[in-house]
Amino acid sequence: MTTFGALPVGDWQFWLVTLVVGAAAAWLLRGLVPLIRGTKGRSQRATLTVSGKPVARTPKDRT
Repeated sequence: MTTFGALPVGDWQFWLVTLVVGAAAAWLLRGLVPLIRGTKGRSQRATLTVSGKPVARTPKDRT
């Protein structure tokens, strides 16, 4: 068995656990990537409809 410092790099179980931990960390961190990078495009506003017809916006609606 080969060791690099205190790590048993010659052991297959070491590499299996390393792969599982790396996959779990990537799965957890992928949720943070959009928060860090932000949105790429311009967001669209939803159109308010009543019975399938758009409702007219008034100046007081703008906040």
